[in-house]
Amino acid sequence: MPDPRIQQAARLLIHYSTSIRPRDHVAIFASPEAEPLVAEVFREVLRAGGYPYVLMGLDTRPELGGFDDIFYAEANADQLQHVSRINRIVRSEFEAMVFVRSQRNTRSLTAVDPKRMATFAHAQREVFKVFLERSARGEFNWVSTLYPTQAHAQDAAMSVGEFEDYVFGSMYLDDPDPVA
Repeated sequence: MPDPRIQQAARLLIHYSTSIRPRDHVAIFASPEAEPLVAEVFREVLRAGGYPYVLMGLDTRPELGGFDDIFYAEANADQLQHVSRINRIVRSEFEAMVFVRSQRNTRSLTAVDPKRMATFAHAQREVFKVFLERSARGEFNWVSTLYPTQAHAQDAAMSVGEFEDYVFGSMYLDDPDPVA
């Protein structure tokens, strides 16, 4: 049985934070670490009548060396400046996005050359501009949240259980009406 706080978080993200309506296309970005929350968000999007699109794997996996690490280490100049079609479509055509920060390793990019990261970020500016404009016009609802992982707990100098209580408590997920 899922943690009721996770179910409550999904309801809060979908019905309050992004106000999903029938036929809304909703991108859900997360790493596999957040699978319990992603499953509940997926369920709530369906219950709201929307179309959920789960895009897993944005964060690193140590056993693979981390996709971000690989990208910044291996990408040539053209690849660093490439804009993902998926990101372009999500930010220009979808009605909503849920981004779940759920890293397994919060320090995976410490050895990356900041110039390479800046090159990539600069190439993304047009998509980011569209995202901001659509958000300002109310055409694109989005929310970013944190799913407690071992890495985040370590950064906070807490056990995973303590960090879960902290994160879920900060969202008032033990209350019957966290919006109130």
